[in-house]
Amino acid sequence: MLAKNIQLENTVLMNTNYGTTDQGIILAKVREDCIQKEKRIEQLLHDYNTISNQMAEYLQENAYLRQLSNVPANFGLKRENVKLHDMKTADDLKKLVKVL
Repeated sequence: MLAKNIQLENTVLMNTNYGTTDQGIILAKVREDCIQKEKRIEQLLHDYNTISNQMAEYLQENAYLRQLSNVPANFGLKRENVKLHDMKTADDLKKLVKVL
């Protein structure tokens, strides 16, 4: 809807000689950039929502598995203290997997 309105405005600006032709071209480019950025924001929002939903499902599954195996919710490492970028070798990651 926004894109159609902008295209219509651009056509009116070019046909009525409102301002100079250069200003109309610059305005059209700025509006096109705005549309592209708006689409990028929508895509990022979609990606964020998808990842957020997956994380919620994982946490729900984790809670269910902990309940089935009688593991308390506070058992194990604190998630805040686990930073994968600090670990340098695959052995460290394997040890972490065993602990979790």
